[in-house]
Amino acid sequence: MSGTEAIAARRGDQRADPIERVLEIPRLIPLGLARHHQASIRVEPVTAHRAPNVAIFDMRLDKSFRFAGHRVTAMADVFNLTNSGVPVTFRTASAVSFQEVTALLDPRIVRLGLRFEF
Repeated sequence: MSGTEAIAARRGDQRADPIERVLEIPRLIPLGLARHHQASIRVEPVTAHRAPNVAIFDMRLDKSFRFAGHRVTAMADVFNLTNSGVPVTFRTASAVSFQEVTALLDPRIVRLGLRFEF
């Protein structure tokens, strides 16, 4: 029985998007239309605010064994290894809630797997 090991890592950097402050004004719509519409008006330059940059580090470990003409590989993937909690989505409406965080980067995730090749 023989085996091989492998380690792989990936670091990704993503420049954050600008956060655009807007003023949302209800639009007048003809009677009979059931949908509510709003007009969004930009009130500051697009470059006035920016979300934080996102850096993520992922890693993969695997170990293969060969026996009886078959190969079995055990794998472990770790996504967001450092468990970075960078905000990725914000409210953009010009109000008290402007720049309120609505979503964070996904937390650390571990995925285990087993592959059987015949």
